[in-house]
Amino acid sequence: MPTAILKDPNAVDGIIKSTEIVQTSRFIHIYGVSGAGKTRLAAQFPKPFFFDFDNGLLSAKDFNWDAKCYFAPTESGRATMWDTFAKDWKKLLKTDSYQTFVFDSVTTMGDACLAWVQALKGRADSQATLPEWGQAIGLLADLHYDLRAYGKDIISISVEELVKDEITGKIRERPMVLGQKLSQRMPLWYDEFWRIAVVSDSKEDQRTRLLHTAPGDSFYAKSRSNLPNIKNPTYDKIKEYFK
Repeated sequence: MPTAILKDPNAVDGIIKSTEIVQTSRFIHIYGVSGAGKTRLAAQFPKPFFFDFDNGLLSAKDFNWDAKCYFAPTESGRATMWDTFAKDWKKLLKTDSYQTFVFDSVTTMGDACLAWVQALKGRADSQATLPEWGQAIGLLADLHYDLRAYGKDIISISVEELVKDEITGKIRERPMVLGQKLSQRMPLWYDEFWRIAVVSDSKEDQRTRLLHTAPGDSFYAKSRSNLPNIKNPTYDKIKEYFK
């Protein structure tokens, strides 16, 4: 994340000069359809550790990483996994063993968080109420704010969903996360907000993965590092823009 560091904090009251801002860590979100290569791209970043809620690291087996799995197939299991995760993540982020921490994915992480909220209220396996949804969304928002305090490289991943704009009727792509408001706020929290799309070339009978780093007609993306759109993205292609 861009962190403002004042050379002499007593010299000017609260004024930050552009020359005094340094990049200490990066806050990245990657979304796209299943199979687009989100996890595989994240696995190429330096010294990664995965908080694996999807049980989907097989696609990244060619790279070096460590992980802890928080996947569970049942509501009660997901509630337990969120409780375990809440105890684990701060300890792990305090270590120097890893440089990049990957949350894969925020989509299924939200399911675990909501299950934990319901279990706490003795309402496991019940239809979630609006207050329960609100509490779970609040916990996920707090997690995003808390992660910035650790000065680590953070990558979160989510699956893409299609939604219909209530005003224009247009179909848009957005991250599938817990609650519409959370999806709308997430781009504000990240330095890099990327979308990976899979583009088919019927003439050559092949598919190309395209990393979007700027908004399109039906989706949002951004890059504070001024990355261009990148075909078949790899970390080696991306890191040149992080200097």
